Amino acid sequence: MKYLPQNKLPQWRMDNEPSLCPLLNCQHKNWVVDHCHKTGMVRGVVSSEGNVLLGKIENAYKRLSKDAKYCSLPTVLRSMAIYLEKKSTGILHPEGFRQLWKRFSSFDKDTQLDILLKVGIKRDLLEDCKNSQDRTKLYKQYLKDE
Repeated sequence: MKYLPQNKLPQWRMDNEPSLCPLLNCQHKNWVVDHCHKTGMVRGVVSSEGNVLLGKIENAYKRLSKDAKYCSLPTVLRSMAIYLEKKSTGILHPEGFRQLWKRFSSFDKDTQLDILLKVGIKRDLLEDCKNSQDRTKLYKQYLKDE
């Protein structure tokens, strides 16, 4: 084990700065030296945003797995990635339905019309819509029929 003193930390960070954040896979300007809070050991240099996100995930995992025997956090994260990349079921959840039409209703008229045309709503139906409420009702019907 080798100790990295505080006064050497900035130079170590610059010497080990990656081209892309290993957590978020993006270019960045604000780099930090990440360490494991359990062992105190340096893990590497990551973006400040990636470091904050990792900390939140690690803290949530610790909080949620106190009374259960979950696998290790890396195993859980790999499983989550596989799950998130699965093919969609194509079934719209009731809360997802609500979120979609609520978001749609907040758009301006031109954006709403553009969305409705892109999903295949006929122009004559759009002309019958007098306001955002009518367009939202049409969009909700489209979501239910899809």
